[in-house]
Amino acid sequence: MSIVDLPPSADGNPQPGEPKPPGEGFGIAALSCGGLSILASLCCLFVSLPLSVAAIITGSIGLKSPARRMALAGLILGVIGLLLTIGSVVLGIVLNWDELTAS
Repeated sequence: MSIVDLPPSADGNPQPGEPKPPGEGFGIAALSCGGLSILASLCCLFVSLPLSVAAIITGSIGLKSPARRMALAGLILGVIGLLLTIGSVVLGIVLNWDELTAS
């Protein structure tokens, strides 16, 4: 019996040499983009918006994969990052309203 012919372990983790289940990358991508979008929403709004959208898209795709928890966490972080980005834009407009409307 070779390493490739081994049955999966009882806990569901793959044996050494067994390929990983497909779709785990979407959860990792969603989690990393979501975390970065929250950090970027504090200083770089033009970077935060695409990261938030990427986290939401990859998180929703990753919900169908075995790495569902990572994808869900990334999706939630992406939504929080998007809300923080929108809030920062609204706050910036409100605080600079006098300068924006001055003729």
